[in-house]
Amino acid sequence: MVILLTINLTMLLGTAIPLLRSRSTPTAVQPPLGSPTGASATVTRSPSPAAPAVTLPVVTATPPAPISLPVEHPSALAQGFFILSLTENGYAHLYAYQPQSLPLSRLTNHPWDEITPSLSPDGSRVAFSARQNGYWDLFTLDLASGITTRLTDTGDCDAYPTWSPDGLWLAYETYTQNNTQIAVISVEDPSQAPILLTAGAARSHSPAWSSQGRQIVFVASTGGQDSLWIADLDKQDNHRFARVTRPGLASLDHPAFSPDGKQLAWASTSGGTSTVLILDTEEPNTPPRTLGSGDWPIWSPEGDLVAARISLPNQVFLAVYQGETGNLVLPPQPLPGSLLGLDWKGGQFPLALADPILQARNATPAPFWNAPGASSVEPPESPALVSLGDVTAPHPALSDGADDSFQAMRQQLAVEIGWDFLANLENAFIPLTSPLPPGLGEDWLYTGRGIAVNTLPLTAGWMAVVREDYGSQTYWRLYLKTRYQDGSQGAPLPKAPWDLNSRYSGDPQIYEQGGALTPTLPPGYWLDFTEYASRFGWERVPSLHNWRTYYPGIRFHEYALRHNQDWQSAMLEMYPPEALITPTSVRFPVKTPTPVPTWIRTRTPTPTPLPTITPTRRPTWTPEP
Repeated sequence: MVILLTINLTMLLGTAIPLLRSRSTPTAVQPPLGSPTGASATVTRSPSPAAPAVTLPVVTATPPAPISLPVEHPSALAQGFFILSLTENGYAHLYAYQPQSLPLSRLTNHPWDEITPSLSPDGSRVAFSARQNGYWDLFTLDLASGITTRLTDTGDCDAYPTWSPDGLWLAYETYTQNNTQIAVISVEDPSQAPILLTAGAARSHSPAWSSQGRQIVFVASTGGQDSLWIADLDKQDNHRFARVTRPGLASLDHPAFSPDGKQLAWASTSGGTSTVLILDTEEPNTPPRTLGSGDWPIWSPEGDLVAARISLPNQVFLAVYQGETGNLVLPPQPLPGSLLGLDWKGGQFPLALADPILQARNATPAPFWNAPGASSVEPPESPALVSLGDVTAPHPALSDGADDSFQAMRQQLAVEIGWDFLANLENAFIPLTSPLPPGLGEDWLYTGRGIAVNTLPLTAGWMAVVREDYGSQTYWRLYLKTRYQDGSQGAPLPKAPWDLNSRYSGDPQIYEQGGALTPTLPPGYWLDFTEYASRFGWERVPSLHNWRTYYPGIRFHEYALRHNQDWQSAMLEMYPPEALITPTSVRFPVKTPTPVPTWIRTRTPTPTPLPTITPTRRPTWTPEP
């Protein structure tokens, strides 16, 4: 598997149920139109009392150690510092990082998720989205004092904030009326009603403010096709919006202006490959150039470097490119959890947050479960199976090294989505005497460290799968619909799911490609089960190469708790080596004809020509004279 991940990475480098709080819904000045529209003036509402400021614990250093840098680029990465959102012990927390001087250091440690951070222009504050009261709302964190301030308090999903250059406004995504739109809110007076910048039928997301402050770039999706748009805040009505790229089947995300506004970077995903593209805004008719593999591009403070997230099926990396040449300044470095947002700004990170005394105040939150140590190479005397109790499955049991994680994941997942999804499994442990379908001979279900979740919710519309290709391998991201669709659980779907059942539509082309993308995004709130399972150590497995025409080979519902083991090592935890020996078939002797000696062979007779009868000429009668 290590070799496989290395190959894939090389290929990539090449190319809660809480109480409902008071709500306020953003108000659009202009009615929705067919294309993106927006408000031209601020709409006020009755002021509501501002939420009290909350003092957060300060930072604590956490492994890994500072990342070593290439010797030839020691000064390039000395610019400013990073703010990242990384998952740890079941939740996403905010981290600070400077490749040369500051290791990954936690800024928050709450029992809720904090994602999509955005640094203010002066680098003193961080805007982010958090589920402090169970709903996705916007907050700011003062890095010097450690004080947070709430900006929004709604039942809508508010996330992906971006600062105006003067630090007075935030543009962000808000999910309202089953669609994602772009809104703007005042940071200085959050009691004012947010302004809806877009209010059309298109799904608008991923806003980014220009360095000049008069433009906001975002992605608009219509009919499954994405394109980049720019909103000119100095213009009114329909004249405000201009399309930057043509609609296409490639998925676009996270556009970002360079600090001087002369370049625009974004991520384009097509055929499973995510690539960072850069457009010269002064030459908009020139095709964008490819920088390198990855997504979520972020410009350095000087504008000469671009950081990006590089994703493998079950691992995330952070890389930094040289903006002009695309050369790697920071080779892909593995991150200890899922990366759910990052930003990069100049200046020095506040020293108070790096003080060792203050670091000790912020203890690591207790994990949902404790991962066992490295497993012994010696196999146990008997299979170490633990029954899963009230779980329904053909064989409801798992290995002793996997049952604790599964039970913890099941319990927390039921809280997150409002229903016990893992109470019924298609498969858990499979004995060696129970053969699986062809092609699944070395499946992780045999090890007691794999599960196959129930797929019936897919037919019922409570599950969605998103196709993700990594090189020649196909993986799947599984989403579960939450029970409560009021914004207190889950988040909107970010990408169109793959319709596996469309292969039975009668269209040969759709059958040969194993299905098709759904034309529209399913509405409502969903939980990314693949990402959530990774917080407990469970990894998805790839499809077989023939999955397009062989349904059992899709394996979109299969997950394994590897603990850095290969299949053979995991099997040795359950069985003695003799049980894994594959018998070699023996060919029995068969009768063959005995050759006949040549001396008794009968020669083939040579045909003798028959005598030819020569006819006798009849006499000629001569008449008498």
